[in-house]
Amino acid sequence: MAFFPFNLRCSAVVLMISALLVALAFAVGHDALYQGLNRKPVLHVEPLFTINSIQLSDQQVYVSLGTLFAFLVKSCLGVSVSTAFDQFAWKSIHGQTTKIAVIDDLFSVLKHGFTLLDPRLWRHYPLSMTLAAMCWLLPVPSILTPATLSVKLAPLDEVVLQRIPRVDFATANFVNLIRSYERDAGSLGRQWMKVYSGPTPDVQRIVYGAATQGKVLAIDPAAANSSWLQEFHGPALVCGEVNQTLRAILTRNIATAINASKTNDNGSGFRVSSYTGYLYLSWAPAGEDPVNVVPFWQPEHNGSYVLQARQIGPDPWATGGTEDTWLSTASEPIQKRSPLSVFVASFPRMAHNVDIDNLDAALQNSTIVQCFLHNATYQASFEYVNGNQTVRVIDQKILDGISLLGGIEGVVSQNQSSFIQNPQIMESMAYQSVMDAFCGLLYGYIGTNIFKANNDTVPGYASTPSRAHTDVTSTILMETEELHQLKANLISGGNDSYIDYWRGRSMSSLDQPLTPLATTIQDLFRNTTISFMSSSLFQPNYSTTTVPNTNVTISTYRNIYNYSRLTLWVTYGIALGVTLLSVIAGVLVWLSSQGSYSSKFSTILRISQGATISVKLEKEDYSGFDPLPDHIANAQLRPGYGLQEATSEMVAAESRPSTELLSSGLDEEHQNC
Repeated sequence: MAFFPFNLRCSAVVLMISALLVALAFAVGHDALYQGLNRKPVLHVEPLFTINSIQLSDQQVYVSLGTLFAFLVKSCLGVSVSTAFDQFAWKSIHGQTTKIAVIDDLFSVLKHGFTLLDPRLWRHYPLSMTLAAMCWLLPVPSILTPATLSVKLAPLDEVVLQRIPRVDFATANFVNLIRSYERDAGSLGRQWMKVYSGPTPDVQRIVYGAATQGKVLAIDPAAANSSWLQEFHGPALVCGEVNQTLRAILTRNIATAINASKTNDNGSGFRVSSYTGYLYLSWAPAGEDPVNVVPFWQPEHNGSYVLQARQIGPDPWATGGTEDTWLSTASEPIQKRSPLSVFVASFPRMAHNVDIDNLDAALQNSTIVQCFLHNATYQASFEYVNGNQTVRVIDQKILDGISLLGGIEGVVSQNQSSFIQNPQIMESMAYQSVMDAFCGLLYGYIGTNIFKANNDTVPGYASTPSRAHTDVTSTILMETEELHQLKANLISGGNDSYIDYWRGRSMSSLDQPLTPLATTIQDLFRNTTISFMSSSLFQPNYSTTTVPNTNVTISTYRNIYNYSRLTLWVTYGIALGVTLLSVIAGVLVWLSSQGSYSSKFSTILRISQGATISVKLEKEDYSGFDPLPDHIANAQLRPGYGLQEATSEMVAAESRPSTELLSSGLDEEHQNC
């Protein structure tokens, strides 16, 4: 006797629906397993356990579990579809006269896949064959879904607190300070003074390296593959074009200096005047007034002009100021004056034949930029991937200006620890030192000789190739819009067959977009500031300074599980969807049949009792051996019978042995036919 729920009239419905729900549950479990593994590292360093020298890793376990889930889903869906197939198959042959061979093929289609190719079955039983085809295709999801979990190499990010490269401007490693004097100041006691004498060689090395390469120097990262955000204070240049009033003052001074550089050569019968023109100029103002802001001055007032010698300014001492105006003292640690600045000018028209009598035209289309030194806060991101450094300044806020500090003055007898230990003084002088080294690259000029022939037979003007008296040519500033064209004037050789031949065989520089001069100076100075992190000399001294650690994201490349959730649910969704349609169709057949069918032997036995067959079975046919005899295969069979026939047949069957029941019933039905 069948057990629950197979002892119910609706057993087929219960089986189809419950198998579908169980398949859905297994699919959800499969998804939960893979989703729990997604983005997790593969722990393949050590096996989970070893049995008889067979090592089993976690990857093998999870792949096996996924395959098991896929198998269970396929099995449950197969139960639902095959049960629906039974309802359709038995319903389709009831009351129909069909060849036994056709019925054989129909009920064997779930076992022999090649039977799906029989066109007779598709013609007579299209719905049953569709369900059979679906049953054969159900293993496809069990092949595809385990493959939705794969292994790939990916970075795993771990955030840790640790030290990062920094720059400490409150250190003596930036500035050269020389002892000026120590003297008796009367009632004040012994007085001392330290005078600023320029940047240290280490500062110059960092500045020159960053300016030459045009990028932040290589900084040792906290880890090989790491990234972090950092906020810090540092110097910054703010650059812009000068106004028209100041431009007029400067160009007038430059024109005066060019005219004052005149020299005469009357040899060989020619009267030639020579002048020194300027394609590039950089200088620092001596003062803030128009007289002291110009690049050229007359040291002896004898008519000749020379370029300002200082690299940073304005300098109050140079313009007659007292010590109080440029020294840091206990009463005034930081001087509040105009910030340090530098001028950079380009005169591209000076590269061509210049009419010395019309210098205003030669000085047109010039670029004159003034840059001011300020304190600033930086927010920068540092990223290192396999040794490649990427530094980006996310935000930069310009703060107060930095004025020149010529030195420090104090009193020995007084308690001035707060003044001596004031970090703001050392930071200001460090900023000043960085700008001093940076302006040392900019300072100077690129000149050209301008000739004027005074002989009536050889009139006109001519220029010779330029000469560089500055280190700016070794920096990336030569790749700016204003200075790029000056490079050609610095290359001698002319255009003859020899030079043309070898230039044709030489590599030429790649065409790169040019940037404005003012912006490039600012960016270059910013990269120089960050480059000080590359040297241990400019790092904080952690034995005397407390610096908090920073969150550093360390990326380690490892094998991780990668789960394609969409692929799994598309595959399972299609399988569950077509199975649901099969279940709905099976339920409708059950409603029309008012009962459940299965492929159990008892079902075949009961249906065959009322079946009529067009041929008489011989005794040797009762063995059931394959192959099926042709006379039986071609015989017509009609399952089912009426109620009266069933009753009389059942009464007659009670008086016969059970082993003769099936054969006699078939024989009598055949005789009735």
